This record gives sequence, structure tokens and C-alpha cells, in this order.
Amino acid sequence: MAARRNGRGHARPRPQSPQLGHSRRTSLVLLGDFTVCDGTGSPVRLPLAGQRLVALTALHGAPLPRHLAASRLWPHLPSVSARGSLRNAISGLQAACPGLIAADASTVRLADTVDVDIWQREAQALRVLQRDGGDPRAEEPFEGMPLLLPAWEEEWVAVERLRLQELLLYAHEAQAARLLRRGEFALAVAAVYEVLRVDPLRESAAQLLVSAHLAEGNRAQAARCYLEFRGRLHAALGIEPSGDLRKLVAGLLRTGSGQ
Repeated sequence: MAARRNGRGHARPRPQSPQLGHSRRTSLVLLGDFTVCDGTGSPVRLPLAGQRLVALTALHGAPLPRHLAASRLWPHLPSVSARGSLRNAISGLQAACPGLIAADASTVRLADTVDVDIWQREAQALRVLQRDGGDPRAEEPFEGMPLLLPAWEEEWVAVERLRLQELLLYAHEAQAARLLRRGEFALAVAAVYEVLRVDPLRESAAQLLVSAHLAEGNRAQAARCYLEFRGRLHAALGIEPSGDLRKLVAGLLRTGSGQ
């Protein structure tokens, strides 16, 4: 079975699809506001400490040693107190949503019966990047790039947020490049603008955008997009676009206008 590898290099088997006759699965949403829904689709209210523990185990992927979970969630407490807080959080979760967390004497992890939106989004991005055996799902369009738990300020969340954003940016660009090669210019441009919405200074995306307009014969629009990107780059960082990007518009711009 294929394995999902999280940002720390751990591999975890992808959750199995529910089988006929089994109860419906719990769902966990981490893209946007934290949400847990039980097998009936009803939201479940969790204590704040429990929410942090659930998110940490989902982002870690593999079983997490209890002492690491405690130190990450309560870094300001002595180790003995942090481990006590972890025990309380596990007990609270088992009371509020039985079967959400699996814990033993040394580790804690998310239960196998939980579906997590970030796992699905990562799997889609990897299919696009790897062309997973010609899987037709690699052509599925992305529905934007929501942030991972945007209101949470913990360092371990911020690192995962940046990792996921980078993965999705690469996947959007790969999809845009594929659409461009197929001559689907409008869809390619839309995919590129989704990247630039998140990272307006991403030069690889600007290069795809200019290339798409040039391929469609929209030279004026290509020149405008180049000049707008050049202006943003210069204003933010005081640097010029790369030679590769400048070559795309060579001959379109008047001398002295920033070719």
C-alpha cells in the first residue's frame, strides 16, 4: 500500500477507505478552521488542549513518542508537568470523541478511522507532480490553496504551513505547465494566478504567465504582465527579473523600459 511521507520524513500508510458494513469515518479539517465531525457528520467540540494534540498527531503522521508530544505542546512546562498535561488531554479527547486518538504507554497517534483533509490535498499534489502511473486524478483541478490552521501561532504549525504551501505552489505550477503544453491557455492562466495570489514574487509563475499569453498571441498582455511583475519585484527586493524571463519579452518592450 502506498505510504504518505510527512514533513519530518516519516511514512504512514494511507488510511483505508471505509468498507461496506462499517460505520462512517470521523473527519478532521485542518485547512482553515479546526473542525472534527463524527461518523454522522455532526461537529464535535473538543477542549483546546485536545485540538492541539489532534492537530499535532495528524501533522506528524507516524506514532509520536509521548515525551515529544508533551514537549511540543507544553514547551514552557517542566517535563513532568508537560507529561501530566498530555495525559489529561488524552483523557479529555477519549471522553469527547472516543476513537479519535490511539495511545499506548509510549506513543500517541491519530486513529486509523480518521480522514484528514490535509492528507487528501497532499496526495492530490503528489499525483500532479509525479503523474502517478497515469492516474486520471492527476488532472483534477485544485480548489485554491487554503492555509493550514491560519489562526494558530505555534512554531510546529507554522513550519507545516510553509511546507504545505510550497508543495501546493509546485503542484499548481506543474498543472499550469501541463495545461499550457496542451494549449488550454485560459485554464493555465487561472492556475498561474492562483500561485501569484499566494506568492506575488514567484518568478517561475510569472514566467509561465508570460509564456501562456505569448503562446496565445497576446503580446501586449504578456508585456504588461512582465512589467507588473518587474515592478513588484523591484519594489519589494530591489532586483530585476532573471535573464530567462527577460528573454521572453525581448523585442516586445521599447529600449529603456526594462527588457
